[in-house]
Amino acid sequence: MFVLLVGGLLVAAAGQRAADVRQAERFVAAGAATSIERSDGRIDGRSCSRLVELPNVVAAGAVRRTEAELVPAVTPRSPVPLFEVSPGFERVLGVAPGRSGSPGVLLPRGLAGALGVGAGEDLATADAPVPVAAVYDHPEDGRVSPLSWAAVGVAPLDGRPFDECWTTIWPEDEASVAALSATLLPKVGDGEPPTLRQLNGTFGATFSATRRADGVVPSSVESFAAAVAAVLGCTIVLRRRLALASDRHVGVTRSAQLATQLAQGVTWILPGAVVIVLATLLVTGPLSAGDRWPIIAEVVVRTAAAAAAALGGITVGVSCVRERSLLRYFKERR
Repeated sequence: MFVLLVGGLLVAAAGQRAADVRQAERFVAAGAATSIERSDGRIDGRSCSRLVELPNVVAAGAVRRTEAELVPAVTPRSPVPLFEVSPGFERVLGVAPGRSGSPGVLLPRGLAGALGVGAGEDLATADAPVPVAAVYDHPEDGRVSPLSWAAVGVAPLDGRPFDECWTTIWPEDEASVAALSATLLPKVGDGEPPTLRQLNGTFGATFSATRRADGVVPSSVESFAAAVAAVLGCTIVLRRRLALASDRHVGVTRSAQLATQLAQGVTWILPGAVVIVLATLLVTGPLSAGDRWPIIAEVVVRTAAAAAAALGGITVGVSCVRERSLLRYFKERR
């Protein structure tokens, strides 16, 4: 009963939390957490790159389109647009640090597959071979981006303006999103006003989940689980009130009974707690270690609290048994 009632509550809450974490991972991986400030020729690359110093900004970088194009030898009639990005933009694309350390271009996986080239290889073009520094995922899953079929090259910050500033912000932070406007250079002449949009709006403007990342197990579940454990511990003792009152009648002290009942309680609470933790390990198995262990640690703490509540219920139950009620207990027996 301890496993079913208390464990059911805590493991269900942990499972919901694990589902929320997986949903958040999909939200970020799809580019829904990436915001883009666009204004042709007005983005300061240095200011954009410094956005990573703000809270919750995972990656930031500027991008601009060039007049140059790559003409692959295998598809000479289908030139590939070439974009220049600021250092650090690779993180926005999901390229791990060190993967793009060698000179060359970055290619989306779909384009790289069509051209038959991979990371570390050379792309044969009409002019000269171009090394491919890394291949990144940029599927057509609702993303509004020209980079899904383009080559990307890292350019130095030499003062030339960019067209867009991309930032991946997680957890969501409105202040960091608002800071994108600080990357704009002074306006010269007439031009289109700057725009702010999501890279991928398919998942909604903001992340929505059953619970947010401010905790692991809802306080209401914690309290309810502890209350259930306390009632369970008290009920188990009161179901044996006739035997306890009879022992008290022949000289067993209340303190001796309390010690015995607590020891017996540990024999079913401890195995139940182990089962709860093992079940939590099972439901959080698909998560990474960094996401899994905080959930497990919280469940361990809440299980310990429920175990303490159960022992408290046993104590209350023992204190409620009265020797003088022995005859009544006998009449009420079933």
